[in-house]
This record gives sequence, C-alpha cells and structure tokens, in this order.
Amino acid sequence: MSIAKDIMQRMSKAGDAKEEGIKIAIETIRQLRTVKGIQGIHLMPLLWESITPRIAEESGLLDRKLQTTINHQAGGKNE
Repeated sequence: MSIAKDIMQRMSKAGDAKEEGIKIAIETIRQLRTVKGIQGIHLMPLLWESITPRIAEESGLLDRKLQTTINHQAGGKNE
C-alpha cells in the first residue's frame, strides 16, 4: 500500500493521530462521493471496528432512517 506524503505529514504533525486519521477518512469519503461512477465504499478499520458508525455518519453515508435505526438499537435517542 502507498500512502501520499501529504497524508503522512498530517499524521506525523497531528497532536492526536487517531483523531486525524478519522478526519482524513471522512474527508476522503466526502471527496469520493462527488466522483461520478463511484457507487459505494468499503470501510474497514483494522482492530477498531467501533469507529465505523462515526465515520459513516460524519461522512454523510448514513441516511436519516438508517441512523435512527442504529441509534435505537444502540439504546440512544432518535434525533
């Protein structure tokens, strides 16, 4: 796998590398959603599966109905 130098620099300069990685993932997904022909993505956070819902939500992948279902199943509030 090859990682762009600007991404590596962002990660090395970040005070919180995990949070910076989340921001990069969200930005990347938002950019990909604007590319004609892309009809989906595969989220695969290694050894940190619990972050998947946050990335999906903040990147705009979850529609309102699905988010309500997830919140309900998790015992949270419907917004």
